[in-house]
Amino acid sequence: MTFRADAGTGEVPVVVEYRDDDGNRYSTTTPVPLVNRTAEDGDAGVPAAAAVAVILLFAVAAAAVWYYRRRRR
Repeated sequence: MTFRADAGTGEVPVVVEYRDDDGNRYSTTTPVPLVNRTAEDGDAGVPAAAAVAVILLFAVAAAAVWYYRRRRR
């Protein structure tokens, strides 16, 4: 993910929305803290390991919500 933010921004909300097989809509918002990096630092983005960790976090959260909803039936 690449974006620009104002100088005083400390975190950005990342919203993940999805639907299960029954058409139920789910949404989760996770605030992601920003690290002060610029393209001049020689690194134009977040390291690949951090990006994978965020994706895995969202996948685990989505699976937990699905499992919890499925079990309640």
